Amino acid sequence: MERNTAAHESLAALEADRTRMADRARMPIWYHALVGVTATALVLGGLLPDDWSTWAMPVILVTWVALMLYPPRRSGIAMSSWSAPTILLALALLVVLLLAIVLVNVISVQERPWGWLIVPALVAFGAGWLLSVSSERLVRRELTRER
Repeated sequence: MERNTAAHESLAALEADRTRMADRARMPIWYHALVGVTATALVLGGLLPDDWSTWAMPVILVTWVALMLYPPRRSGIAMSSWSAPTILLALALLVVLLLAIVLVNVISVQERPWGWLIVPALVAFGAGWLLSVSSERLVRRELTRER
């Protein structure tokens, strides 16, 4: 009976450690918003004049890379490999962003496009936000081993 209690205590301690790690992996709300804003900037960046886009696009891309590197640095937890849901999520974001870029280019040739550009901007922001929140949930699920 004593060994059984020790085993249960060990399992409870492991579960508590996993829960603490999953809590550390939670990102602040501003992070999700910044991912959405960066996705929007990436989609609308093509509308900038050439002299502006020359310096703006590298800044947007560096910001995107920094945002993708932030969660492991903040939490100290890095996933060793990408799971199938994570890859599918990244591919879905890529497709949505490409469609939003095409939509921006179609709208921009219209006579007065500025009012309609809010649609792809909102789509890009939503896709970035959804990617951020969903990937956080996938990491937390992996840490707690919920299947």
